[in-house]
Amino acid sequence: MKTRRGKKTFCLIFCSVFLGLFVGTVPSLSAAPSNESPVKSGFLYGFCIHLGQEENRAYTGPDTQTKLSRIGAASTRDDLSWDIRAAASLHDMPPSMTKIAYGLKNVDTRPLLILGDDRRFIPEGQPTTDASRKRFAAYATDAAKILKEKNPIFEIWNEWNRGTGNRQERPGSPASYVALVKDVYPAIKSVMPHGLVLGGAVGRKPGTTELDVDWTLKAVRLGLLNYVDGLSVHVYDRCMKPAQGTGVEVLEHVKALHDAVMKVSPGKDVPFYITELGWPGERGVCGGQGEALAADGIAQTLLAAPTLPWLKGVWFYDLIDDGDAPENREHHWGQYRFDGNQKPSGCAARAVWSFIAETGSPHRTKPAPNVTMVTYKTKEGPLRVALWQTDVPVWKKDPPSAPRRVRLPSTARLLPFCGKEPIKEKGSVLLGRTPLLMEIPADALSAVKVE
Repeated sequence: MKTRRGKKTFCLIFCSVFLGLFVGTVPSLSAAPSNESPVKSGFLYGFCIHLGQEENRAYTGPDTQTKLSRIGAASTRDDLSWDIRAAASLHDMPPSMTKIAYGLKNVDTRPLLILGDDRRFIPEGQPTTDASRKRFAAYATDAAKILKEKNPIFEIWNEWNRGTGNRQERPGSPASYVALVKDVYPAIKSVMPHGLVLGGAVGRKPGTTELDVDWTLKAVRLGLLNYVDGLSVHVYDRCMKPAQGTGVEVLEHVKALHDAVMKVSPGKDVPFYITELGWPGERGVCGGQGEALAADGIAQTLLAAPTLPWLKGVWFYDLIDDGDAPENREHHWGQYRFDGNQKPSGCAARAVWSFIAETGSPHRTKPAPNVTMVTYKTKEGPLRVALWQTDVPVWKKDPPSAPRRVRLPSTARLLPFCGKEPIKEKGSVLLGRTPLLMEIPADALSAVKVE
């Protein structure tokens, strides 16, 4: 989570297709080819929510459960309070954990739980001494014992590189983080030998909008990959111009980090997980893009992310707006407004996941400058295809770009997207930032021509 908010984040993941989720539902959902697994079985996709915050007025247990059910979630993500050590069992938790206890007991999902700070037990914030690391490992062990029946994923800390948990918000060193992970990882594995443990939760380099590559590589050289099952990262490009802040560009930032890690650890198979990613829906300086553009960013990311075989999951920030103050950007990251009504981004996410979840063989190409195309195979034969343009001007000050159109063969079947019909013009279809969805026979793909 973004450290300036200090918000405890509870995330959900889509891993099943559901029907009737958006206006103009994609008809006749097709399964992946019989000789391969569908996207939903190997890729985790989700949203952050805040059941872990007892005081957060946007979230209640039953309402959150309803929203999770509508989305078809298969996993959830949350900061885990140290009060878990006072729990007798999954079904007997302390009053301070009422909301998250409700979620863990009643929502049929696999939780991803962030093991974080608590000043009551580690006054200095980040555990950097032998004694504090021992206390932290005991907390992790207790969490695994109490919750192992839920088969949780554990994430060790959150944005250590940015100083999360420190009183002075001083960046935490790679050496101190690796020392912590060396103690915590075997503690969890002693209880859950086959459990999934993530490390890193690497955020932006302090003072920049870029991922902290240097910090990550130093941690990797110190042995981080020997004590985690995957690396988690947080990537936000909201401070870029809207015309550049696209889903594909976000993934390129993560790919650059992945490539750098592979260079210093050849032969290692390192799964990556984006555990925070998002765009605020309000308009303003430094990345306030508006609800329509936030929807495009989420749609583009979800369509393109499964094409990266080493990327195993994405969690968008977040599910519900935390408030309704127009001037407060931190109130506008949700896919649902504070009053519970769905935003365009919520519809886009549901529509895209329904489009790809049962398919297989994801592949991404660039058929023309500033145009992205992704293809997915189906069991019945036709390809699921999405196309979009990434350089469409948004603000008046943005330089104009040449509009792109695509000519399609007669066998292509265009699909509605959240009630929006494709715009046809002079025998072609207009491209924009909103992905164009279609089904097309595999042998007709070469007839798709971007103009």
